[in-house]
Amino acid sequence: MRLISLALLLLLLTSGAIAQGRNEKAPFKVLHADAVSHGENRQELVGNVIIERDGIRLYAGRMVYTKDEGRLEAWRSVEIRDPSFNLKCSRLTLKTKENEAVAWGNPILTQREDKSDKRFETTLTGVQVRIFTKEKRVQVLEDVVLTRFEIKGQNRKVELRVRCRSMDALTGAKRSTFKGGLSIETPQIGASAERALYDQMANKFYLIGVAKAWNFDSSGRKVNLIEGDKIVYFTKEKRTVVIGNVTADVEPEIKTGERNIPVRLDPVSRPGEVLANE
Repeated sequence: MRLISLALLLLLLTSGAIAQGRNEKAPFKVLHADAVSHGENRQELVGNVIIERDGIRLYAGRMVYTKDEGRLEAWRSVEIRDPSFNLKCSRLTLKTKENEAVAWGNPILTQREDKSDKRFETTLTGVQVRIFTKEKRVQVLEDVVLTRFEIKGQNRKVELRVRCRSMDALTGAKRSTFKGGLSIETPQIGASAERALYDQMANKFYLIGVAKAWNFDSSGRKVNLIEGDKIVYFTKEKRTVVIGNVTADVEPEIKTGERNIPVRLDPVSRPGEVLANE
């Protein structure tokens, strides 16, 4: 499993100005705006705004850039887009001096991957997303949902879904921490814990604190519940190892199977949650 790549946002954060299309050396190039106003320290673009840098486009209904603060604010149907990645939100703040970005209003990050005959899509949603460029760090706050889809033709299958209250990812180290009400769903295995560490290089989840895991039978019923101080979930092998104070309720005569995880999230299950797939 690959977590969302934020390289495109980081490119936007390194720039320090907006300029009109005639200035090819400018960090941002304005492709369209219904109205543009200029001041000594402030530029405002209103209506169907599109700006671009290195092929990455930022769309919004309104943008304001304040030069002395190095601050770009975007509102209304904000989207950063390229062929493999996009970010949608209601409001986006880019702080170029602090090398930070904040997305509000049910932000949703989407990354697409192509592998031989398969395609994959990973979505990450929450109430707020914060990006810290220097630390190569991403925080997602409140009602976090990470979903990875496998796509074959017109069919979409949920390969993995993680839910928690907050997520803190170190993109350089490729490690992430999930905290609060953690649940993990795959077609073969379910799990829960107080928190989890994810090592992207090793393809492992370390579930800590009241850690539980289970299989499903052919009807989708939970079977073979195990509990322990810590559970290691190997995402590629789709297996678990339980460590410390292990208890188990195993039914060896029952054949385990797979279940189909709903592609769409239940919109009433969590206040403020965004549908992962429209």
